[in-house]
Amino acid sequence: MKSISRILPYIIFTFFAFGAGLVNGLLGTGGGILLTFIISRALREKDYSPKDVFVCSMTAVIPICLVSMFTYSTDILPNIRNLIGIMISAAIGGILGAVLSDKLKSAVLEKGFALLIIYAGARMLLR
Repeated sequence: MKSISRILPYIIFTFFAFGAGLVNGLLGTGGGILLTFIISRALREKDYSPKDVFVCSMTAVIPICLVSMFTYSTDILPNIRNLIGIMISAAIGGILGAVLSDKLKSAVLEKGFALLIIYAGARMLLR
């Protein structure tokens, strides 16, 4: 019985990670948001900061996004110039965001993220 109680959280976490991948594949986005929520709940009893949770989530999101990208893109080569420009801009923005996140309090980042999600959800509902 003791071994089942030790392995059950991993089974549950794997199930939710599968769900995050499914959401990302269906919608093209959202898996990272779901993973951030799941990881924050799974690690809440341990001594992890919100930034640690974010890093764990991003590590999982990279393969999810790559798989979704290659699944959606049947003809990616003609668009490679556009993609390179977008990737470079996004990478620069990611670096700037990471530098800024070290300077901001976690509470500010959490509230900013929540406002962004609320805004995006409201826009989608009102369309």
